[in-house]
Amino acid sequence: PDELLADFLSGCVDFPPADADVAPLVLYEFGRLMDRFASTELRPDEAENLAADCRSMQELAWHRLHTGHWKDVPVFWRRLYARLAFIVVWLGQQQRQAADSQVGDERPARTPGRLRPRPAARHPLAQLAGLADRLHARLPAVPACPPCRCCPLAEATRDWPAASAGPARGRTVVRLTRPSLEEFGRLKEPVIVCGVMDHWPAMQRWDWRYLLDRWGHRTVPIEIGSRYTDDDWGQQLMPLSEFFSRFVAPRCAAAADSGPKACERLPCGYLAQHGLLDQLPDLASDTDVPDYCCLGDGEPDVNCWFGPPHTVSPCHQDPKPNLLCQVRGFKAVRLYPAEQSDRLYPVGGGHLLAGTSRIDVERPDLAEFPLFDGADELLALLGPGEALFIPAGWWHHVRSLSCSLSVSFWF
Repeated sequence: PDELLADFLSGCVDFPPADADVAPLVLYEFGRLMDRFASTELRPDEAENLAADCRSMQELAWHRLHTGHWKDVPVFWRRLYARLAFIVVWLGQQQRQAADSQVGDERPARTPGRLRPRPAARHPLAQLAGLADRLHARLPAVPACPPCRCCPLAEATRDWPAASAGPARGRTVVRLTRPSLEEFGRLKEPVIVCGVMDHWPAMQRWDWRYLLDRWGHRTVPIEIGSRYTDDDWGQQLMPLSEFFSRFVAPRCAAAADSGPKACERLPCGYLAQHGLLDQLPDLASDTDVPDYCCLGDGEPDVNCWFGPPHTVSPCHQDPKPNLLCQVRGFKAVRLYPAEQSDRLYPVGGGHLLAGTSRIDVERPDLAEFPLFDGADELLALLGPGEALFIPAGWWHHVRSLSCSLSVSFWF
C-alpha cells in the first residue's frame, strides 16, 4: 500500500483480534471490504459500490452500538464503525478529486480515469480533517451563543466551595511557578503548576463563541448523565452546537441565576476524555505539549474535557501521570494517595470500573465506608492558566464549578 495510507492499513492488520466474539460472517465481509479498498486501482463505479457496501456494514455496527447498555457492547463494534467511516470518507474525497481533475482538463478527449485510493501529499487523517473543515465553512453559521455568566461568579471566590463540592477535609495543594524539569521530576504528590500555559494561543482564543464559529457543526461524542458510574449514564454523538444549546447554555444560566442545586437538576452532558485535538488539528495548534511530558514514555495521550457547570468525574485513579491544564473556567479537585486505596473502597476485580471508588467523596457515608474517615486528602482549586499535576495512581475526584475547557496530558 501507499506509504501515506500505511497508518490506517497497518491499524487493520491485527483487526479484528483473533478472539473477537463476533459472527464469522461479519469478519469475513469486513475482510472482503478491506481487500477491495487496498486494491491497486478502483474505477469510479467500483469505488461507489464499495462505499455503499461499507455504509451497509456501518449501519449494522451502529445498531449494535445502540443496543443494550453501553458497558456491555464489545469494543470491536466501535473500532469496526471507525474503520468503515474512514473508508467511506476517503473514497468520497478521492471521487471529488477525480471529478475536479476531469472538469479542469482542457484536452478534447480523455480516457475514463481510474480512481486510486491515494492521498496527494499529506497524512490521510490530516487530509480528512482539512476536508471536514472546508465542508464546515460552507454550512450556515450556528446561532450566536450568550456570554458565560457562571465563570465570573466562580472567579469571585478562592475559598473552597463547600456548598457545591462538599466540606473541605484536607490541606491545599501547593502552587509552583514553572519548576525546572529536575524539580518537577522529583515531585511525589500533586501540585498546581503556574505559567506553563502562558504562551498558548488558547488562553486568548478559547471560549464557546470561538469553538462554535469554527467547529459548531462538527460531530463529537457526549457523555449523558451526572456520573459515569450511574446506571442511566450513556453516550450520544451530536454536533458541538447541539451540545452547547442542550446542556452548556441551560446549566450555565441556572448556575448563575439560581445556584448549583438548580443547575444539577437539569440534564447533564459532558464532552469528556475525547481526542478532540486529533479530530481538529487547527484547534490543536492553539496548544502545546508541556515540556514536563518528556519525562514520560513516548508521546502523551491528549484529551479534551469541555462541559457545563457542575459536571462530576467520580473518584478514580489513572495508571499514568497527568497534567490537567485548565484553559477556561474553574474546577475543584480532591486527591488521595495511591497507597490509601483500601480507604477508597475501589470497585475492584475485573470490572470495567475497577479503578473507580464506590464512595461519594463530597458527602461520604462513613457508616458504610468507615475507613475513608482516615484518608489523607488534598484539595485543589484549579483556574485558567493553571495545570494540576496528578502522579500515577493518585485517586482524584473532579467537579467543574463553571463552564470549563480543559486539556489533559497523560504521559
